[in-house]
Amino acid sequence: MPAKDNLFNTYVDTTKYEGKVSYRIFGRNSFGQVSKPSDTLTIDRLPKFKAPIPQIDTIYHTKAGANIIKWSASGDTEYIKASFLEKSTQSEGNYELVEVDSVNQDFNFKDYNPNSKKYYRIGISTGNRISYSYPDIFQLIDSIPPATPSFKEYNVEDSLLIISWSANQEEDIAGYRLYKAQTLNAEPSLVYDAKKLDTTLTLSENLELINNERYFYIAAFDLNGNTSDLSTAFEVELPDIIPPSAPIIQGINQSNDSLKIQFVISSSEDVYQYLLYRSIDNALYELIKSFNPDGSSIVDLVEQEGLYKYRLIALDDSGNEGISKPYSYRVLLKKSSKIEYQIIENEESFQIVWDKKSNNSVRKVKIYYQTEQYLNLIREVSINEGILEIDKGSKLLENFKVIFI
Repeated sequence: MPAKDNLFNTYVDTTKYEGKVSYRIFGRNSFGQVSKPSDTLTIDRLPKFKAPIPQIDTIYHTKAGANIIKWSASGDTEYIKASFLEKSTQSEGNYELVEVDSVNQDFNFKDYNPNSKKYYRIGISTGNRISYSYPDIFQLIDSIPPATPSFKEYNVEDSLLIISWSANQEEDIAGYRLYKAQTLNAEPSLVYDAKKLDTTLTLSENLELINNERYFYIAAFDLNGNTSDLSTAFEVELPDIIPPSAPIIQGINQSNDSLKIQFVISSSEDVYQYLLYRSIDNALYELIKSFNPDGSSIVDLVEQEGLYKYRLIALDDSGNEGISKPYSYRVLLKKSSKIEYQIIENEESFQIVWDKKSNNSVRKVKIYYQTEQYLNLIREVSINEGILEIDKGSKLLENFKVIFI
């Protein structure tokens, strides 16, 4: 009779006993013939026991920086072959092995590299079975503040101020707080407080204030509420659109061909230059002097009669102008007979020669030299001199003007 392939059977042994047990199988055919025995199968039959279940009792943090996890187990703990500690960032997340204990001497585990927030669980093995405790969370009390952040740059577009700073590198950083002051030594006020990791902020600034400087400070805070020190002051300069206060022309006094113009300067501190404009007989205003006043008056030399109008302009660093009201003065000059004179150009000088006896009413001779914008008085002598020599330098003959008074 041919053999049957893949013939299987199962036997359940319900005998109650403990210890080592051996089994072997005999085959017998329908004629009563018995086969040779199978190989012997030997097993250890364990007694009935209550499977141990682990649980975490307490977790605490040591001064040395480690977490101590104390645990226990219910049931028949003598069957525990090994225990181990695992941790994860999430309760149902992937756990990583921290420590293994094969002797179970004190039911303590140590985590020498704890994180601020971790889930722990204990695993035990009994035979071919592994049991786990419920996950237990431990949050390390963090009292270390973040590093002080620092500003990077700023940009101004119309009235919008865009300010940026460098991001902190701590893993538990939660956000930033920004403070602003109008002056360097003033108490700053909070202008931004958000649990965001953005490193750029756009603010709307009032450009119509006299002071166009702003001082910003920044602090970082973490998930546990620890706050860094304030940064050093970060100065922001906004566009200056406020013109300086206008100067005032108070009066004009005439002495021969000189007008002494008296004025009050601008009260604004950012004025760096003054411009004096003049109009004669309703002609267009022309710039005649730019100066930084060292007093309260300036002299203008006149060459003709007419209605003179003056405006004084205060100019600040940003180019804003404070313009005075126009001040009018009618100039009248003393008449004198025409005196003939001659300018002789030599190799190193100019000689100016005139007839000192031609008119008894003339007392003085004034020599002017015309630059790009101004007519400058360079010498004043008595009519009786008759001759005057001036160093040539880079002067040109056609730029001289001689006036007899």
